[in-house]
Amino acid sequence: MLEENLAASEELVGSGETEITVSQERPLSGLFRHARLVVFLSVASAVALIVSDLNTMTFIQRVQDSTYRSQSALNAAAATVDGWTAMTNTIFFIIFVWSAIVIGRWTYRAMANVRSSGLTTSVSPGWAVGWYFIPVAFLWMPFRGLAQIWRGSHGHEPTGDALLPGAMRVWWAAFLLTNFAARLASTLSETEDLGRLQTSISVNILSHLAHILAALTILKIMRQITSAQQVVAGT
Repeated sequence: MLEENLAASEELVGSGETEITVSQERPLSGLFRHARLVVFLSVASAVALIVSDLNTMTFIQRVQDSTYRSQSALNAAAATVDGWTAMTNTIFFIIFVWSAIVIGRWTYRAMANVRSSGLTTSVSPGWAVGWYFIPVAFLWMPFRGLAQIWRGSHGHEPTGDALLPGAMRVWWAAFLLTNFAARLASTLSETEDLGRLQTSISVNILSHLAHILAALTILKIMRQITSAQQVVAGT
């Protein structure tokens, strides 16, 4: 099957046409269904984090307003806030790791399919995933990799300049904002000043909102790429 697809690709290249034939042996549909599940869970966990952060802000405001009449009441409220925060952060982290693994597998296979069709990419399947974890390079290389998957899956030269959908740029802007806001919130939280802590929580909520936007847009992009590869493969 793979040899036949490669042979067909060579004939198309020789005739000057740009078309891909994705190997039916490595479909994306199963991984996409798995990714859809974890993305929805990731969005739900991010919403839980926002609720937790709002609850923490309410607690801080009550402390500033001297609402708690006794130390025991203050301690009980603090314990409740800490417990909720720890639980939601743990759940979010577990789902985040799960989603990173699933989306990473989808990305690897999508790029491998493009390459198996005979098209040339400057980013390998492994590095299409690996660049997310490389300092500085993660600012642009993952976007380049996904852009080549998009172009190659839609019948364009992966390294060409075919226009990308607006969702790609929205996803990348939201992805970067998520990371930068989370790091800023972490820096601001290293204080005992209640006002600064509230600012930190506000920035953290911004990070969660950006995460939700990034998750929903990457899911849309993955669905479109999966459908494009299925159409070309005839599955």
